[in-house]
Amino acid sequence: MDMSSPAVSHHLRLLKTSGLIESRRDGKEMYYSAAKTDAAMSLHRIIEKIAHLTCPGCEFHEHHGHHENHEDL
Repeated sequence: MDMSSPAVSHHLRLLKTSGLIESRRDGKEMYYSAAKTDAAMSLHRIIEKIAHLTCPGCEFHEHHGHHENHEDL
């Protein structure tokens, strides 16, 4: 991704403030994950629907973060 560190930090802060992601610190490292909020789950479902519209032969799996194209099997 071609984005400066301040820009990434800004976007992560916006996502966290909106309740879409959560973060935890481990020493100097910050780890981010999708929040388990209604808003985050709704956004996830919307993204899956959009992805299905753009890739109708693909099957998108909730909770796994990947998809499979059955034409490749």
